[in-house]
Amino acid sequence: MSLEHADRDNSTAEDSTALEAILIGPQLERLCDEFGLTPGELEPDFTGWSKHIIKSPDRVFLFPRHPKYQCSLNVELGLYRLFSEMDQLPVPRLVRAVENRELSPHRFGVVTRLQGTLLGNIEHRLSASDYEEVLRTIGRLAAIWHNFQLGHESDFLKPLSQDFEGDHGDSYRWMYEALGTGSPGEAPDLIASSVRELATEGGTEDFSELNSVSTTGKWRRLLSELSMMDDVLLHGDIHEDQILVRSERDLEVTGILDWGNAGVGNPALEFNFGEWGAEIWRYRETFGKLREIIWGEYLNARGLDGPSWEALHILYTLQELIWTMTARKPIGNEGGPYKSEVRRLLQALKDTTEVL
Repeated sequence: MSLEHADRDNSTAEDSTALEAILIGPQLERLCDEFGLTPGELEPDFTGWSKHIIKSPDRVFLFPRHPKYQCSLNVELGLYRLFSEMDQLPVPRLVRAVENRELSPHRFGVVTRLQGTLLGNIEHRLSASDYEEVLRTIGRLAAIWHNFQLGHESDFLKPLSQDFEGDHGDSYRWMYEALGTGSPGEAPDLIASSVRELATEGGTEDFSELNSVSTTGKWRRLLSELSMMDDVLLHGDIHEDQILVRSERDLEVTGILDWGNAGVGNPALEFNFGEWGAEIWRYRETFGKLREIIWGEYLNARGLDGPSWEALHILYTLQELIWTMTARKPIGNEGGPYKSEVRRLLQALKDTTEVL
């Protein structure tokens, strides 16, 4: 996660010595000489997951936090170079990749600084309709980079992978397998288990149809349609801290940031609300509508007829149910009690499947 281009409420710009946590005095002097800057113009940012940042009024300097993050930074810089001619895509442009041990022991990048407000800074004020507006744009923009023609110049990109460890590991493993095989896999057994669990505690809802051959067949058809989509270039980590908007009042998207996790994979992997923070989960009841909006804009922008938004909604609702059942807690800080969340997800599956 990187917040390198946006202004943060907890900026350390007032503390000039903070810059020396990234570059020591002689290195900082050389950087200023090399790029025609003064220390007073520079602002450090330590909020990135894998990068240290120095911002100037029109440029951003990206340094790996540790040598192990050099590879992801190289991916990011490589993509900014490839995106240089894509004027319709609001991403930083590569100014220069620098290998100079007098400036830094590690290869670092200089990119253009995009203007705007980080969506994560204002997300707590967003309404459901605000999310709809932003996601419409994200759907259209994702179509642009998904249409990017992968060739020998992009050989540095690898298949997108996820860490299958931790509370959500099983759900991510299931999702990748479902998109690879077009099969619901263990999901029906897990649903049968969750329904039995609710029934023993007095649950009266009728979710029996979710355990039917007919339902499993519908899910298999939808997941197969998703699995047959051609692999594309994926940002791989879209969420509120990677999106710049013009201002708190104007939600025009002015930047898509931090491409260090980019890779190649199924298009559906780009639209995972599980990558977002807690705020969007206040509107979990409207996820079906939000997915209909972003997927519809995306397919239309790419000129594709399908799969349907219901396929995306079934995929991620099953993934969220598996996450909840294995972690024994809801996703997001705004979630209700565990049992209520299981019921909500089962009901969403039931409602969506019934109209197929």
